[in-house]
Amino acid sequence: MRRYSEEEKQIVREIWASPVLLKQQMDRLPGRSPWSVQRQAGLLELGPKNHSESPLYERICVLMDDKKARTVKEIAGVLFASQSRTNKLLRKACDSGEFHIAMYRPRPVNGTPTAAFRKGKGRNARLAPAMTLAERALKFRRQVDPVEYAFKRRKYALNRKIKLGRVRPDALSNALFGRASA
Repeated sequence: MRRYSEEEKQIVREIWASPVLLKQQMDRLPGRSPWSVQRQAGLLELGPKNHSESPLYERICVLMDDKKARTVKEIAGVLFASQSRTNKLLRKACDSGEFHIAMYRPRPVNGTPTAAFRKGKGRNARLAPAMTLAERALKFRRQVDPVEYAFKRRKYALNRKIKLGRVRPDALSNALFGRASA
């Protein structure tokens, strides 16, 4: 592995500060791979690469011109881009004031809210505090059928007693299931 010269280190600093993609600037460092340039930027403690003017960001801006609130997943799906990269660009744009979080939508899978972004200046929506375990249990009990819930509780309690060995076997079960009498 060849060490970086001072000229090469200066080129890495320029590449890292530039909004142009790293792959498009690799011709400035012949014989070096993008991975080694990223590693060198880390060793120089240059921080995250400036991506503000990437082609993906421009495509996001064109898509979001209609001022509709969209989640990262929706935007990445329409643009055929990675959700991680899309999220980073949108969060950075929120910090600079070009976008804002219009609302938080509940996610159907685990209930964790996800941010919906909107183009333009605005106030970021507040994230509601997470429910406590007691609140989740109460919500579950309200949604489930009371008869079914009571049955499941009894079944769980019985299985727990059997597992802990607290249920005394009776003569009839021993005879039916072939257990030897005690």
